[in-house]
Amino acid sequence: MLFPLNNIFGDVLTEVYGFKRSRGVMWAGFGASALLAGVLWLLGKMPGEANWMQFAGQRSYDLILGGVASGGTIIASLVAHFSGEYSNSFVLAKMKIMTNGRYL
Repeated sequence: MLFPLNNIFGDVLTEVYGFKRSRGVMWAGFGASALLAGVLWLLGKMPGEANWMQFAGQRSYDLILGGVASGGTIIASLVAHFSGEYSNSFVLAKMKIMTNGRYL
Protein backbone atom coordinates (compact mmCIF):
# COMPACT_ATOMS: atom_id res chain seq x y z
CA MET A 1 0.00 0.00 0.00
CA LEU A 2 2.91 2.34 0.66
CA PHE A 3 4.52 2.28 -2.79
CA PRO A 4 1.34 3.07 -4.80
CA LEU A 5 0.62 6.04 -2.54
CA ASN A 6 4.24 7.10 -2.78
CA ASN A 7 4.08 7.02 -6.58
CA ILE A 8 0.85 9.03 -6.64
CA PHE A 9 2.37 11.74 -4.45
CA GLY A 10 5.54 11.65 -6.54
CA ASP A 11 3.51 12.11 -9.72
CA VAL A 12 1.63 15.06 -8.24
CA LEU A 13 4.89 16.66 -7.09
CA THR A 14 6.46 16.22 -10.52
CA GLU A 15 3.35 17.51 -12.28
CA VAL A 16 2.94 20.59 -10.09
CA TYR A 17 6.50 21.54 -9.15
CA GLY A 18 8.60 19.90 -11.86
CA PHE A 19 11.30 17.26 -11.94
CA LYS A 20 13.97 19.34 -10.20
CA ARG A 21 11.91 19.98 -7.06
CA SER A 22 10.58 16.43 -7.11
CA ARG A 23 14.15 15.13 -7.15
CA GLY A 24 14.85 17.05 -3.92
CA VAL A 25 11.87 15.37 -2.29
CA MET A 26 13.16 12.01 -3.55
CA TRP A 27 16.51 12.60 -1.86
CA ALA A 28 14.74 13.57 1.36
CA GLY A 29 12.70 10.36 1.20
CA PHE A 30 15.83 8.35 0.50
CA GLY A 31 17.53 9.95 3.51
CA ALA A 32 14.52 9.21 5.73
CA SER A 33 14.51 5.59 4.54
CA ALA A 34 18.24 5.30 5.23
CA LEU A 35 17.75 6.78 8.71
CA LEU A 36 14.96 4.31 9.42
CA ALA A 37 17.15 1.45 8.20
CA GLY A 38 19.97 2.60 10.48
CA VAL A 39 17.68 2.84 13.49
CA LEU A 40 16.22 -0.62 12.84
CA TRP A 41 19.72 -2.04 12.47
CA LEU A 42 20.75 -0.42 15.75
CA LEU A 43 17.64 -1.77 17.49
CA GLY A 44 18.49 -5.22 16.20
CA LYS A 45 21.94 -5.01 17.80
CA MET A 46 20.62 -3.83 21.17
CA PRO A 47 19.40 -6.33 23.78
CA GLY A 48 15.68 -6.61 24.42
CA GLU A 49 13.86 -5.16 27.42
CA ALA A 50 14.20 -7.08 30.71
CA ASN A 51 10.54 -8.12 31.04
CA TRP A 52 10.50 -9.23 27.42
CA MET A 53 13.61 -11.31 27.99
CA GLN A 54 11.98 -12.96 30.99
CA PHE A 55 8.97 -14.17 28.99
CA ALA A 56 10.06 -14.43 25.36
CA GLY A 57 13.85 -14.39 25.35
CA GLN A 58 16.54 -12.89 23.14
CA ARG A 59 15.86 -15.37 20.33
CA SER A 60 12.28 -14.09 19.90
CA TYR A 61 13.52 -10.50 19.88
CA ASP A 62 16.09 -11.36 17.20
CA LEU A 63 13.48 -13.17 15.10
CA ILE A 64 11.10 -10.19 15.19
CA LEU A 65 13.74 -7.68 14.09
CA GLY A 66 15.80 -10.13 12.05
CA GLY A 67 13.80 -9.83 8.84
CA VAL A 68 13.60 -6.06 9.01
CA ALA A 69 17.11 -5.33 10.18
CA SER A 70 19.01 -7.61 7.83
CA GLY A 71 21.50 -5.87 5.57
CA GLY A 72 20.21 -7.30 2.31
CA THR A 73 16.63 -6.22 2.96
CA ILE A 74 17.70 -2.70 3.85
CA ILE A 75 19.94 -2.27 0.80
CA ALA A 76 17.30 -3.72 -1.54
CA SER A 77 14.65 -1.42 -0.09
CA LEU A 78 16.82 1.68 -0.51
CA VAL A 79 17.76 0.77 -4.09
CA ALA A 80 14.11 0.04 -4.94
CA HIS A 81 12.95 3.32 -3.41
CA PHE A 82 15.50 5.42 -5.25
CA SER A 83 15.28 3.71 -8.63
CA GLY A 84 11.47 3.51 -8.58
CA GLU A 85 10.97 7.13 -7.58
CA TYR A 86 13.59 8.44 -9.99
CA SER A 87 12.33 6.50 -13.00
CA ASN A 88 8.70 7.35 -12.22
CA SER A 89 9.36 11.08 -11.98
CA PHE A 90 11.69 11.09 -14.99
CA VAL A 91 9.16 9.35 -17.23
CA LEU A 92 6.34 11.61 -16.06
CA ALA A 93 8.42 14.75 -16.67
CA LYS A 94 9.33 13.56 -20.19
CA MET A 95 5.68 12.73 -20.93
CA LYS A 96 4.69 16.22 -19.81
CA ILE A 97 7.26 17.75 -22.19
CA MET A 98 6.21 15.51 -25.10
CA THR A 99 2.49 16.32 -24.68
CA ASN A 100 3.04 20.01 -23.88
CA GLY A 101 1.35 19.47 -20.53
CA ARG A 102 -1.89 18.13 -21.99
CA TYR A 103 -3.46 14.71 -21.31
CA LEU A 104 -1.86 14.37 -17.89
